[in-house]
Amino acid sequence: MTSRYEELFLPGQREEIVKKIVGALKSGRQLSNKTINRFRNILKDGKPIPGFNKDPIRALPHMLEQNILERMENVPLFEYIVAELWAETESELRDAVSEQLDGIDSQVFLSDDEDEDFWNAQVKLLTDKQEEYEEDDILLMTKVCYAHAKSEAGVNPDEEATAQAQPREPSSVEETLDFVLESLRKLPVAFPLWRESVPQFMESLNNIIDEKNRELLQIKEIMENLDRIQSEFSAELLFFRHGAEEWDTLTLATLLTDANGIDESARTLMELESAFQTYRTITGRADTLVEERERREKRHELEVTIEGMLSEIDELPQTIAAEPDSDSAGHAQSEADPQLREELDALKREHEALLDSNHALKQEAEALDEANRALQGEVAGLNADKQALAGEVAELRSQLQISERQELYWRNVYEAEMSSKDSSAPGPIPSEIQSVRQAVALARTRYDDKLAFRLNKKSDPDYDYTRPKEVWDALEWLA
Repeated sequence: MTSRYEELFLPGQREEIVKKIVGALKSGRQLSNKTINRFRNILKDGKPIPGFNKDPIRALPHMLEQNILERMENVPLFEYIVAELWAETESELRDAVSEQLDGIDSQVFLSDDEDEDFWNAQVKLLTDKQEEYEEDDILLMTKVCYAHAKSEAGVNPDEEATAQAQPREPSSVEETLDFVLESLRKLPVAFPLWRESVPQFMESLNNIIDEKNRELLQIKEIMENLDRIQSEFSAELLFFRHGAEEWDTLTLATLLTDANGIDESARTLMELESAFQTYRTITGRADTLVEERERREKRHELEVTIEGMLSEIDELPQTIAAEPDSDSAGHAQSEADPQLREELDALKREHEALLDSNHALKQEAEALDEANRALQGEVAGLNADKQALAGEVAELRSQLQISERQELYWRNVYEAEMSSKDSSAPGPIPSEIQSVRQAVALARTRYDDKLAFRLNKKSDPDYDYTRPKEVWDALEWLA
């Protein structure tokens, strides 16, 4: 047969299927609680997801997808677990394909020779009936249902009774292993899985065993650190009222590494040991009051630090003991699902609102930054104008000083000129001209060398002219 049937997934199909089952695991609506718990236990047996050792399903979607894809790549048998999980999410398609296969003679499934043309025809019939599904999904569901039908056709009554007695939905590591072993027993000898996937699975299993042995050596180092702290600082541990004599160092070392990892656990214990050593040097009374006060502050800081670290260590066994078993957790989850879903939806809405608000605030901040840059430009322009005006003012002040000096000079010249004239010089001009006679007399006095007066018979100096000032202005203009 071609790779279309020899391989479980078509090229590019893995990513789509994994994305679908991760969505189903997160929503909890398409899968039963038992199925989710079973898959959680299977994930916990493999490569851990950083920060989600206790419950890998709580990891971020892209982290969970990447972990599953890596498992499928490294352990081909894991592909069939993923396919089974996906089949449960597509219950309507699974029922339709199972119904189609139920009408086929069981001898077809007992044969080791698969007719590719026959199965292409079956997929074509299903595609015509189930128009809402993609042909690739129908083909994958046909492979899953075919494997089930082939297993059932090859089981004798005794084997079938044994299979029914075995748990089909394991909720622990041992049950998971039994589940895998029983599934392998049911696979036909000619199934392609035996040629590639099972040897690779065994190789991966041996690698896991080697890795666990290395981890055990590292845990033993953590145990040695705990034993050393327990023996060397027993007085300090007693002072802090921690029952270190009751420590199960193997359990604590395992819990520490599970919670924090090997390196972080070793670093934590080194810090605890260092804190105890420092604390031991400052427990006695100092020689002076000033030194004692400083020592008290340091001692208090160390007591808070040590107390916090010891409390974290003591809480580890209580945390594990408080975790419910998978069955009770599943039951509690099923009861709390509606309420949790409502809370989750509310949190999602709040999260979206916060994102929108954050986006609006960012836009507002960008607008304010733009306005601030514009204002800074205006301020810079005003400062430049201010500097230019300051220069102009300085120039005008300089010119004013020059003008004042010139004015003073010419005033002195004028006063000197005026003081040098004959004392008989005419007096000042009156502010008001009262009559024509006054205007003529004043003109004769001031402009005697410039004006000549020739009066005739009609001339009357005493003529009562209403605007005698105009007469004076005329005479002054003529002069």
